[in-house]
Amino acid sequence: MTTFISESRPRARTAHFCDACRGRIAPGETYSKAAMKSDYFYTWVMCLSCIPVLAKAWAANYGDLSDSSLDYDDCHEWAQDNPEDADAAAYLDRQGIS
Repeated sequence: MTTFISESRPRARTAHFCDACRGRIAPGETYSKAAMKSDYFYTWVMCLSCIPVLAKAWAANYGDLSDSSLDYDDCHEWAQDNPEDADAAAYLDRQGIS
């Protein structure tokens, strides 16, 4: 089971990549950084525009519910299944998929 530990919203000093869309987070951009624990500790980095996508994918029961986790594939699948949703459309646009 994945456990959420904490979240912060730092401003990037160097480039990062979003774990939800794999898009680039540029230096100076504010992003979400969450500390998580599964069998090990890890950090989930996400651009702020992916927060509603992650929330909607979770609410729609995408992901591995047995260990309470979502990943890129789950967010991507939800967006492709819901192209009429504005957040899904924006997510797909960021990936060059329309």
